[in-house]
Amino acid sequence: MALGSDSHPIYGGGPAFAYDTREVQEHYTGREFWQVRPYLEGRLQPGMNVLDCGCGPGTLTLGLAQAVEPDHATGIDIEPSMVDTAIGLAEERGVSNVEFRVDDITDLSFADDRFDLVFTSAVGSDRHFRRFAQSRLRETDRT
Repeated sequence: MALGSDSHPIYGGGPAFAYDTREVQEHYTGREFWQVRPYLEGRLQPGMNVLDCGCGPGTLTLGLAQAVEPDHATGIDIEPSMVDTAIGLAEERGVSNVEFRVDDITDLSFADDRFDLVFTSAVGSDRHFRRFAQSRLRETDRT
């Protein structure tokens, strides 16, 4: 993952997603786990180790962490300011079985078969979608 001169991620020669704008961050902060939980019925169970790729401000990841207690959820995002927001939200809500870090979904830094479930939501970009989707699927299948 390359960084631009302003320390924000560059993907395929352009800005990653404009996550650095306050408006985008506020939009993603409004999403909550209950909104996606129906899609995970029968797949998500206590004791699972879960990865949330493109976690944004962490609102969905925190719900994943609570659903898999006593095990762990990890949220990754390419935008450092979103990861900072997620860490703060986890502290504010008192969720301790969660970790957030900057990582690139197209080149994940995790060992093979580390996670029981890999979750993504609102990850991708029209401009780079085909190349991005291929590498994303390869990486999420690997972990």
